[in-house]
Amino acid sequence: MKIEYEKNRRPGTVIVAGTGNAALSAAIAAREKGAIVRVFDMADYANRGGNSRLTAAVLRIALNAPDKVEQLIQKSLSHNVEIEPYGPDRYFSEATASGKVDEQLIRWIVQNSHSTMLWLVQHGVELELSDHTYSTAARSGQQIYSGGLILQARGEGEGLINAELRILDDMGGMVQYESRVVDLIRSDQSGAVIGACIEDAHGKQWREYGKVILGSGGFESNREMVKEHLGELFAGLKQRCVRFNTGLMIQKSLAIGARPYGHWQGCHCSPIDVNAPSSADPTIKELTNRISFIAGIVVNREGKRFTDEGVNYPPKCYVGVALDTVHQTDQMGFQIFDQKGIPYLDNYYSAHGSTRREAMTLQELARKSGIDPSNLIKTVEAFNNACRKYSHLDYTFETLDHCQTDGLTPPKSNWARPVEEPPYVVYPYTAGITYTFGGLKVNQHAQVLDCHDQVIEGLYACGEAVGGVNHMPFYIAGQGLVKGAVTGMYAGHHAAMS
Repeated sequence: MKIEYEKNRRPGTVIVAGTGNAALSAAIAAREKGAIVRVFDMADYANRGGNSRLTAAVLRIALNAPDKVEQLIQKSLSHNVEIEPYGPDRYFSEATASGKVDEQLIRWIVQNSHSTMLWLVQHGVELELSDHTYSTAARSGQQIYSGGLILQARGEGEGLINAELRILDDMGGMVQYESRVVDLIRSDQSGAVIGACIEDAHGKQWREYGKVILGSGGFESNREMVKEHLGELFAGLKQRCVRFNTGLMIQKSLAIGARPYGHWQGCHCSPIDVNAPSSADPTIKELTNRISFIAGIVVNREGKRFTDEGVNYPPKCYVGVALDTVHQTDQMGFQIFDQKGIPYLDNYYSAHGSTRREAMTLQELARKSGIDPSNLIKTVEAFNNACRKYSHLDYTFETLDHCQTDGLTPPKSNWARPVEEPPYVVYPYTAGITYTFGGLKVNQHAQVLDCHDQVIEGLYACGEAVGGVNHMPFYIAGQGLVKGAVTGMYAGHHAAMS
C-alpha cells in the first residue's frame, strides 16, 4: 500500500542535489509534504544513482523481532527461516565502537532505521532477505539471519534507485540530469539559503529558488581534496565511487560558515581485484570486492602477513584490511587459499575477469604472482605451525570461533586453519576508496549547522555529506544506505514544512 502525499495549497520549492538514495529519500519526503521538488544531478541518466546504485544494498536495520522483518518484506517468513534479534542497543554499540563519533546522531539514525525503511516500503520500495555472504548460515535445516545484515533492497542498489525514481516521478517530482548545483544563493538580509545556482553540461547557468538539500555525496572523487585531507597514499587509490562526488557543495557550504564535522582524514575503502577499473563502473558494481580473506591468509609482495584476517566477520573488518593494504608495497595484497578454504569464497571471486592464479606449490604460486618465494614459504610454515592444533576442524562462520594463532604478529584471531592442501590459489588485490567520512554537521532535522552550532536556515544535508557517523578504521557494513534514508527523509519533511 502506497502513502498518498499531502497536497499543500501554497507549496514551497525544495531543490535537491543528487540522485542517490539519500537525495531521493529527501525528494520523496518533500513531495509527500506538498513541496514542489526539483532534483538536479551532474550525471547523465545512464550514470544516475550516485554511489547507492553501485552497492549490493544490504541494510543494517534495528530489528528486534521477526514481525519487524515481515513488515518490511511484506510477507510471512518461511518456517525454516530464523531471525536472530538485532536490537537498537546492539546496533548503537557496534556503530559507536570507535568512541570517536557523534553518539547522539548515531542513536537518532539507529532509532529511526526501521520506521524510515518501512516508510520507503509503504511508498513502493521492495525489500527482501539478504543473500549477502556471512549474513546467513545454515544450521539443522534452518536458514539463520544474524549480525544485523538481514535485509537488502530487491534488485540491489540499482533496484533501490529505480524504485525511488519511479516513486518520485509518480508523485510529480522533477529530475534533471547533466545539471549540477554549483553554488548557494543567500538572502542579503538574513543570510539564509534561499536557492541554488545550477549549471548544465554546456556551461549554461541559472538560478532556482527554494530550500536546498545536499545529497551529492562526499569528496572521494576529488583527488586534490583527498590528498589534502587523507594524504598522498589515498589520493592514488582506485575509486569505487562515482566520479561526480567532488565535494563541491561541501566546500560551498563551508564557505558560508557551515561547520566541518566528522573524520576528515578517514574514508571507507574495500579490498578489490587488483585489475578493477580505476573508477566505478555501474555494470560491474561490487563484483570486484574481495572480502573472503577469513578463509585463508593475506600477504604482501614481500611474502609476509601484515593484517589479522580473522579479527571479526568481514562486514565489520574488511575496511580495516583494506586500510592495512594501503601501506604495503604497490598498495597490493595477496589472498591465498588452499583447497580447504576455496569452498568458502563468495561468488564475487568467480566473477568474469577475476584475477586468479593457481599452483601446486607455494614456490610456483609466488613466482606466478611476483611474491618473494622464500619469505612466502617461511610465512606459511610459521602460520601453519601456529594453528596446527585446529587442523582437524572444518571452517564454520556461524560465530567467532576463537581459534587463534599462537605467537604470531599479527595474529589471526579467529578461523585459524593451516594452509596446506594444494593446489593453492591466490587473488591479488588492492584497496579502492568508496566514500569519505568528513562532512557537515547537522541536527535531527538534517539542517546544516554553522561553527557556533546555529542552524543555517534553508540548507540541509543528507547521506555522505553528513559527518560524524564513521571514524577510520571502524566501519560496519550496511549502515550507509540507512543513514542516507533517515537523514534524507527528515531533511525532505522539514524543508517542505518549514
